[in-house]
Amino acid sequence: MKIVVICGGFSPEREVSLASGSAVASALQDAGHNVSIADPLLGAEQQPPESELYKTKPGTEPPELETTNQAKAIEMLSSPLIKEAELAFLTLHGTFGEDGTIQALLDSAGLKYTGSNVLASALAMDKDLSKKLFIEAGVPVLEWTMVRDGQMFYSDSDMDFPMIVKPNDQGSTVGFSIVHSSEELDKAAAKAAKYSSHVMVEKYVDGRELTVTILDKQSLPIIEIKPKSKVYNYKSKYTPGMTEYVCPADLPEQLEVGVQLAALKAFNALGCRHYGRADFLLDSDDRFYCLEVNTLPGLTETSLVPKAAEAVGMSFQDLVEKIVELAK
Repeated sequence: MKIVVICGGFSPEREVSLASGSAVASALQDAGHNVSIADPLLGAEQQPPESELYKTKPGTEPPELETTNQAKAIEMLSSPLIKEAELAFLTLHGTFGEDGTIQALLDSAGLKYTGSNVLASALAMDKDLSKKLFIEAGVPVLEWTMVRDGQMFYSDSDMDFPMIVKPNDQGSTVGFSIVHSSEELDKAAAKAAKYSSHVMVEKYVDGRELTVTILDKQSLPIIEIKPKSKVYNYKSKYTPGMTEYVCPADLPEQLEVGVQLAALKAFNALGCRHYGRADFLLDSDDRFYCLEVNTLPGLTETSLVPKAAEAVGMSFQDLVEKIVELAK
């Protein structure tokens, strides 16, 4: 097939996206596809797949981009890379990539793409709306409240410290803080507000971090995430050796099945398709809570989805080919 891998973009997860895109493009080429790469940030003037741009690796901190120029993305749609492609393989992360925007543009261009459609992408990106849909589907979530227009808490919020403060619509723990006192709240909220106009405040639970990959309507083996620092932050995620991954996670069978079923319920509650990843927290009493569903999870050398696929005997190339097959 003629496949264009779309990566990079405007979000703080740009470097992660470029790394995912490069890995996917390489795997697709090895499988015999005619592959090109497109970056919305470059507009009509794209670069070839062998460009140094696509050999980047995520740093220890997310890059700060000066502007989000969506006009460039519209210019990209007029590129022969898009017009001649039979399928777009999306490895955009964060704003513009996972929020339904690029999906809407590709729908308007009549080009099929991997991952969830416009509505499911937008719902999954909005953590507040996601939680409400998870509750309706019978999936447990952590207590939360929202900060809007500088108002720190709704009056009915009675959560105790510590708390999690994070942007409502970002990934990769961008803008994420653990807050231990009221004196830290303003700083944490300001940090999160750099990335979103809506900030979420969530109950903190010191538990085990679990993640479940969904592929073709099935849950793959659960991965437990054990960061060497206390928090699984951007640095822990994208610095090799900073985090230990246990797959399959060491869980009682009944609990394992319960988490995998909850992952499917959460995925389906948002209307997701093809593949994705649901993240959970497990407390000391073996109660689990769904944190979010990622509709375009990372596909880098340290990413979780390839690790889960490997646990069922799928190589990275097998995984990428399966996603292409689901999107045809």
